[in-house]
Amino acid sequence: MRISLIWKLLGVNVLIIVLVVSITWAALEYFAAEYFAQLMDEYHISPADAHRMFLDAVRRYFVWATLVAVAVTGLVGSVATRTVLRPLRQMAAVARAFAGGDHGVRAEEGGSGDLAGLAAAFNEMADRLQQLQVVRRTTVLNLAHELRTPLTNVRGYLEALTDGVLPPTTATFRSLQDEVMRLIALSEDLLNLAQADAARQTLKTELIDLRVSAQNTIALFRVRLEAISVVVQTVFDPGVRPVQADQEKLTQIFANLLENALQHSSPEGTIRVAIEQEAGGCLVTVANDGEDIPPEDLPFLFERFFRTEQSRSVGSGGIGIGLAIVKELVEAHGGRVGAASANGETRIWFSLPGEPDLYRNLTLPLSDH
Repeated sequence: MRISLIWKLLGVNVLIIVLVVSITWAALEYFAAEYFAQLMDEYHISPADAHRMFLDAVRRYFVWATLVAVAVTGLVGSVATRTVLRPLRQMAAVARAFAGGDHGVRAEEGGSGDLAGLAAAFNEMADRLQQLQVVRRTTVLNLAHELRTPLTNVRGYLEALTDGVLPPTTATFRSLQDEVMRLIALSEDLLNLAQADAARQTLKTELIDLRVSAQNTIALFRVRLEAISVVVQTVFDPGVRPVQADQEKLTQIFANLLENALQHSSPEGTIRVAIEQEAGGCLVTVANDGEDIPPEDLPFLFERFFRTEQSRSVGSGGIGIGLAIVKELVEAHGGRVGAASANGETRIWFSLPGEPDLYRNLTLPLSDH
């Protein structure tokens, strides 16, 4: 059976009183009796009867004083404890209501001190959970839509072929193949996300120059970039020091960021890749020009299956897990991710912790890859 907090606090107060009374009682028994005996001896008075009467009186009054102290302490402590615990009780009621599904309730943040800070932290958590709940609800819809579209197309083609409506031509089978490839790409994306979740257990780190890794990944996108006349500008700090990272996963991070920038860049636009040394590590920024991301969407940009309003069309590509994979992989390396969007430019950045002390004074020359 659980004991309420108010009884626990009152029990602590009573325990303190008992300890004080016990120490005081022992002091009276020893020091008062000894002092009384000295007085009796000094004035040549037989201490036997007077000593007993003195101790009986002291004990009697002390017992009454103790009872009064306990009663007053219990009364005052009860009122004070209830006053102190009232915000906690209210917060507990709000938490129970929130857990019961009422996600609109919030704790009162009046006053100052630890309780006000606790209420503010709870409200911040509740706001975040409520926002995430909205994202989670749309996740299933987005994923179902991405699965339904190619499956519906495949079903339509197969029914048409079965009924003889469509001839079994090369173009028809090519369309079927395209839809199947979309499903395969979707399954691979989900597999990559699952692998990113377990990245902390599979990292194979080595000393890596982020500039070389970025250049090599950009080279993989050169054909697509030239096809749509998108220019990639690189701004590399010459003092960048190497980091300990998994080369394969680092390439996947750069590839996902470039893919994201490519999908949302303006036609004939510019993608900027910057790498700079900062205190404690390296900062990498991939920026693209184009439509700004709404401020209310920025906190969820790295959530799984989340897509901004301007990227919800079927033709926009992706299912909204590219940046989620980036976040998982970066955090597996002990780094951080973030995003900003303003004035026609969107910047996605991540930072990785610095290299071990053994390599602190080492800078790698930028190779011509």
